[in-house]
Amino acid sequence: MTPPIKKLLPAAALTLACSLATFGLGITAGQQVPAPASAHASAPDANGSTVRLTSSQLREAEENSEPLDPEDATFPSNVDLSDEEVAERAEEVGESYEIGESVTLEDLEFLRIYAFSAEGSPSEPVVTVAHTSAEDPTIELASAQTFPFNATRTLFGTKANITGSVTANIGAGISSSWSVLWTAKRVTGTATTKIKSQAHVYAYGLTSVSPYVGLIYESHPSATSTAQSIGFARTANFTGVTYYMTIDAVSTFYNPAGSFQISGF
Repeated sequence: MTPPIKKLLPAAALTLACSLATFGLGITAGQQVPAPASAHASAPDANGSTVRLTSSQLREAEENSEPLDPEDATFPSNVDLSDEEVAERAEEVGESYEIGESVTLEDLEFLRIYAFSAEGSPSEPVVTVAHTSAEDPTIELASAQTFPFNATRTLFGTKANITGSVTANIGAGISSSWSVLWTAKRVTGTATTKIKSQAHVYAYGLTSVSPYVGLIYESHPSATSTAQSIGFARTANFTGVTYYMTIDAVSTFYNPAGSFQISGF
């Protein structure tokens, strides 16, 4: 059983202070960074440095934290995607960036349409960034979103299934978390020689370069079993101003004829 692999920005790489709260991103979940004397926002770049953001830059980040409807897609790569294409695109986007690097407008549009969002949905937002003054940004809390899945595939003489759920709990910059819980099993046909289950988790939040949304966290825990079924459960917390999260649940089934994957995204 492989422990989760977590990547976070260096301590003090991200601070957002307001009159009532301080938000920090650190090496370990829950580690906080002291608030500066005045209320400003600093965001990380891909080199691990911090850059102070202006009120207008924060407003742009706020706008880019708002989800879009699928019909609002303008880039061909984001139009009318199937569940399988969404899973592939999510992994492609996550693998394209280093921690602290801002995403492209094309990838931002994908996240705004298909990722778990701090604002829930365009019609029912659950987080708000309010600027009561040029130097006083405040953020309200978001809520958890759970996505159940049940997928079956037959290949190389083996019929297999995965069923379970993934949960994204996007906080308001204080703390966010994710969890996965699923069972992967051979249903009928040729016996498997092993089954590997792995979660791919990517979180995107405030960064220092336009569009001010970038990769701030990733984790890829896994487990392997030679039995004909395997249960997989993981959960983790991380800190930082988070706008979007993608979580893909993938199980790979091996038998003497070959291997194939089933995704629960």
